[in-house]
Amino acid sequence: MYSFEELKERFNQFIDTQNIVQEPVSLYEPVRYLMNLKGKRIRPVACLMAANVYTDDIDKALPVAYSIEMFHNFTLMHDDVMDDADLRRGNPTVHVKYDINTAILSGDLMMIKSYQHLINCCSELEMK
Repeated sequence: MYSFEELKERFNQFIDTQNIVQEPVSLYEPVRYLMNLKGKRIRPVACLMAANVYTDDIDKALPVAYSIEMFHNFTLMHDDVMDDADLRRGNPTVHVKYDINTAILSGDLMMIKSYQHLINCCSELEMK
C-alpha cells in the first residue's frame, strides 16, 4: 500500500506529463495555471487510495483521478469569480491574473475537459 504522500507525489508527476495548453492558448493557459498550483489533492489521492485497495498498479487510476481533480478545480475557478476572491492557494486567482470572462470560459472548458477525459478513460477499459 502506498502512503498518502506517495500517491500525492505520483499524481503530481502525472499532472506534469499532461499537455494542458492547447489552442486557444488564452483559454488553456489559465487551466494550466490553476492545475499546477500545488493543492492538497485530497480527491485524486482518495481515488488512487481506492484503486490501491485492489492493486499496487495504480497507473490505470491516474487518468480518473486527473478527471476528478480537473472537475474540482473548475468549481474552484467559478467559486473564486462568484466570491470575488483574490487568492487561491496563496496565488492570484484566475480572474485576477487574467480577467473575469477568461476565468468563466476557462472554468467551462475545465468542466468539459474533465468529462471528456473521464469518457476516454472509461472507453479504454473493458466493460463487461
